[in-house]
Order: sequence, then C-alpha cells, then structure tokens
Amino acid sequence: MLPFATVMLGVLLGGTGLLHWVRPAAFRSLVPDWMPLPRAIIAASGALEIALTAGLFLPSVRAAAAMGAGALFLAYLVPHADAFRRVSRATTWSDRPIGIAVRLAVNLGYAGWAFAVGREFLR
Repeated sequence: MLPFATVMLGVLLGGTGLLHWVRPAAFRSLVPDWMPLPRAIIAASGALEIALTAGLFLPSVRAAAAMGAGALFLAYLVPHADAFRRVSRATTWSDRPIGIAVRLAVNLGYAGWAFAVGREFLR
C-alpha cells in the first residue's frame, strides 16, 4: 500500500493537471507576459503534472516522478515571483504582495513534500 503522502501528492498533481486542460483560463494569469505561447505552456504543464502523477503510481519510476514533481514546483516559483512586477495592477488578494508571498511559500512547501516522498522511495 502506498503511503498517504504519496497518494495525496498524486491527487494534487493529477487534479491540478486536469484543471489545466478543463479550465486553462484559470492558469493564464500565472504565465508571465514575457513567456511565449501561454496556452501551450498551460497545456504542457498540465500534461507534465498528469505524467508525474502516473509515475507516482508506477514502482519503477516512483522516486523519479516525485523528484520531478519537486523540481516542477520549484520551477513554478519563477512565474509566482514574477507577479511582483504586476502588483500595481492587482485586483485580487493573491496578486498583492502578501498573496504572492503565500503562493511562493505554498509552492516551496509542495516542493519539500514532493522531495520528501521521493527520498522515501530512494532508500
């Protein structure tokens, strides 16, 4: 039986990955304006999250998938931090400095969680 932390990481990644395809507009504001092809980035990151979810449930690649999820969460820090450039146009609390700081902290927590799951399976 898989540890609860692994299953829940899969639920988070898989659910969010599906949302990238079902409700891509919800992720549009997270893609910095300097990045090309935002729709493609949203679709590709959703696909990557779904692929990593599948990997979490395959014993032969479980550790690599968890480490990959950790790296992806760290990569997501870039667009979250980029939001500081748009603070003057913020319309929601999550686009104000405190909200951006919370988003960064949450993503760091997700990365730590994913790396911890990966380490469990490297033993």
